[in-house]
Amino acid sequence: TFAYIGAETFIIDAGWYCPKGLATKEWSKRVGTWNYAEDLYPNGFDEIREYAHSKGLLFGLWMEPERTGVLSEIWEKHPDWYITKVTGEKDIVLDCTKPEVIEFIESSICHLVDDYKIDVFRLDYNISYSNMHYFNEKGENGIYRYYENVCAMFERLRKKYPNVVF
Repeated sequence: TFAYIGAETFIIDAGWYCPKGLATKEWSKRVGTWNYAEDLYPNGFDEIREYAHSKGLLFGLWMEPERTGVLSEIWEKHPDWYITKVTGEKDIVLDCTKPEVIEFIESSICHLVDDYKIDVFRLDYNISYSNMHYFNEKGENGIYRYYENVCAMFERLRKKYPNVVF
C-alpha cells in the first residue's frame, strides 16, 4: 500500500466528477461540476476515505476551482462570470475579482470539506497565466484584485477548517 512505502496522503485526482469511462477524455470539460460521479463512486467517498484513514493516510481530492469546463452547469448558467480574453472571447477562467464568483468557489470548496470530509485540498492550475492579463470594465488590470480575493478566501478557509491541509 501507499502507507507501506511512506506516503502520507491518498488523493483522488481530476475526473472524480466525470461519468464512468469519461474521466480521461472529458475531465477538463467537466471541471466545475464538483459532485462525485455516482456511477463511478456509487457509495461516495466514505469507504475510500475510511480505508485511507485505516492505513494512516490522509484523504484528499483535487479541484481546480478557478475555472470551469464547457460541459459544466456553471458554464451556461453564468456566462458573465468569466474573464474575457483580449480577443473578446470568453475564457475558461472564472473572474475572481467578482464577489459572487469568490462566493461560489468558496462554497464549492466548503462542499468538499463538509460533505466529503477531505483532509487535504489539492489545487493545481492547468492553464497559462498569460490568459489572466485582462482589463475590467473600469479599465484596471484585474490581476491584483483577483489574487487579493483568492488569498482572502483561502485565509477564511484556513480559519474555518484548521485541520485541513490547503
